[in-house]
Amino acid sequence: ADSDNCSTDGVTKIRLGLEWFTNPDHSPLMVAQKHGIFREFGLDVELVEPKDHWEAEEEILAGRLDVAVTEPLHLAQDAAKGKPVLGFS
Repeated sequence: ADSDNCSTDGVTKIRLGLEWFTNPDHSPLMVAQKHGIFREFGLDVELVEPKDHWEAEEEILAGRLDVAVTEPLHLAQDAAKGKPVLGFS
């Protein structure tokens, strides 16, 4: 992580965008946040719920998100268009 995301206590801050409103597939993220699992791994994760539809890669490129949950189909379409995207799980 770059210095913008690191705090003095060695914890890396991450703004994680959800692809839409909070729903059941986000449960593992919410459980990890609530029970301090992210913190155990040196992460301070902020779950960011969009107010309206957004293009995750645009939000990341603009610096408003660090990573985002997206639909695999959108990731493949964005990659096919040459957008700077990387998927991981």
